[in-house]
Amino acid sequence: MEDQLNNKLIKKPHDLFVDIIAKSYKDKNQNTYNDAIKNMQFTIPQGQFCCLVGPSGCGKTTLLNLLSGLDRKVEGVIKYHDGTIPNDWPIGYMFQEPRLMPWLTVKQNVSIVTNQTSEEIAHSENLIEEMDLIKYMNAFPSQLSGGMQRRVAIARAFVNKPKILLLDEPFISLDLTTADLLRQMLIKLWNSQKNTIIFVTHDLREAMYLGDRILFLSKGPSKVIHDLKINMQRPRKAEDIQMENLRIKLIKEHPEILSGKI
Repeated sequence: MEDQLNNKLIKKPHDLFVDIIAKSYKDKNQNTYNDAIKNMQFTIPQGQFCCLVGPSGCGKTTLLNLLSGLDRKVEGVIKYHDGTIPNDWPIGYMFQEPRLMPWLTVKQNVSIVTNQTSEEIAHSENLIEEMDLIKYMNAFPSQLSGGMQRRVAIARAFVNKPKILLLDEPFISLDLTTADLLRQMLIKLWNSQKNTIIFVTHDLREAMYLGDRILFLSKGPSKVIHDLKINMQRPRKAEDIQMENLRIKLIKEHPEILSGKI
């Protein structure tokens, strides 16, 4: 049965294939198991920018932890390139907080995840320049604004040219201008590397601005309740009337997605 499902859904060898039967957590107080995710299936082609939208507590971060291999306890199948998750899976992960090492400079924070070869260090510096932080190369995180720290985190996420990049609401709590600038920088780097991106957000407008596709998740136990392809040319504008019309039409035709904050 598993082989039949794999053959049906996997179109190319570098697709990401997810078939989660259940992901459960034990309630120590009641000695019972609660499902965070149940009956979730999707496939993401290599190079696609896919956004995940769903209500708080529906299991979005749990899903990212499973995809990254940080959590391997799951009933189901997660495959990439016709194989399960090995220790050296080509994945980058950007969290809600920048998680920079306070005792390292910008350059050191970006290159720390590399093998420190001359080529990799040069690539780190190029990414820092792309993030418009070249004059802050030797600055420490405490000397940077919140937006600048996120730029460093973006550069670090891309430095190893990951096949898959997971982003967990990376622009949350930023002001609109800063967040818009970082979205543009993210798209620019994605266009140059064509990573598969899985981007978690509560903001439907952000998802429509960034994504090729949006997967809407239900309340927990989470599953995919709607799969939307965004057929709009890039570059896009967040305030574009076409985007707003699509948002209004989507909510009208699929009211079930209103269970989340959109």
